[in-house]
Amino acid sequence: MMICIHPRPESFSDRWIEICKQRQLPFTTLDLLETNILRRLREVNATIVLFHLPYENPVIALRGKHLSKLMGFMGIKVFPNEQTGWHFDDKLAQKYLFEAFEIPCCPTYCFYSRQAALDWAAATPFPKVWKLATGAGSDNVRLVRSQADARRLIHRAFGPGFQPIRSIFGDFRTRVFQHQKRRDWAETVRRLPRTIAEVSFARKLAARERGYAYFQDFMPGNDYDTRITVIGDRAFAFRRFVRPEDFRASGSGRIDWDPKAIDLQCVEIAYEAVQRIGAQCLAFDFIYDAQRKPVVVEISYGFAAQVVHQCPGFWDPNLVFQKGCVWPQDAILDDLLKKA
Repeated sequence: MMICIHPRPESFSDRWIEICKQRQLPFTTLDLLETNILRRLREVNATIVLFHLPYENPVIALRGKHLSKLMGFMGIKVFPNEQTGWHFDDKLAQKYLFEAFEIPCCPTYCFYSRQAALDWAAATPFPKVWKLATGAGSDNVRLVRSQADARRLIHRAFGPGFQPIRSIFGDFRTRVFQHQKRRDWAETVRRLPRTIAEVSFARKLAARERGYAYFQDFMPGNDYDTRITVIGDRAFAFRRFVRPEDFRASGSGRIDWDPKAIDLQCVEIAYEAVQRIGAQCLAFDFIYDAQRKPVVVEISYGFAAQVVHQCPGFWDPNLVFQKGCVWPQDAILDDLLKKA
């Protein structure tokens, strides 16, 4: 058996490399972006491949989806596999995924012509939530309060479009709060030149988002969302409270890990959805509709590992709470080792 890990600093790969060394597992690091990667995987007789590519670079993110599919054809156990990753950072794909598998979700409206979007906006009540297909941490999400606001967004969506990668100073207030809470200002300043270069490069590569309009119903009365992260037979959960004078919870940094506060309906829905989709690992963002029923807003296999690790335990498929902190990267690797 040989475990191959794509090394990317400050991603899941750091922990995968550490745990392989601790357990004395046979592993090697391979750059999955090198031109002859498939030949290299055969040369080392790869059994398991683990990678966590940056979503901010659209070229690399797409290449990761292709590699997942190809390695599946080659009989390699890969994370993320195709079922886990094909819909990653693509809210348009997720809309149809939820509808295909009848997963309770926030009502979503997608239009691919200017006139269809304008006709809908003229007949629908507001407010609504507008989003781009890409973006994490509430990037590219805004509240649309009127038909006039919606019309402006629609004309831009079918005109010059939108830059999907936020600038280094985007959402500045939330970033300041997060760094103050983590007390990592020294490391943040040290990384700043590299961060600026990476964001600048990603913004140059990213195509402008245009040719579609994406809206969701606005669900009032949600002071927080519930994040359920399912990895195999483990469901980790915490609540994220919305930002001050805002409606968005994702990326706020205001987190409550108390398991007694978790609505187990969310855990049940997440487990059932993962089983239907066939995914290895998915994080679900839940809010409540007008009838106080939980609905999914979006999903992702990429998340901040340390936040999941701070959960005091997890629920098994029988909804029995198992105490103990777990690194999500360890859980992902353990599941692949069992299958391999």
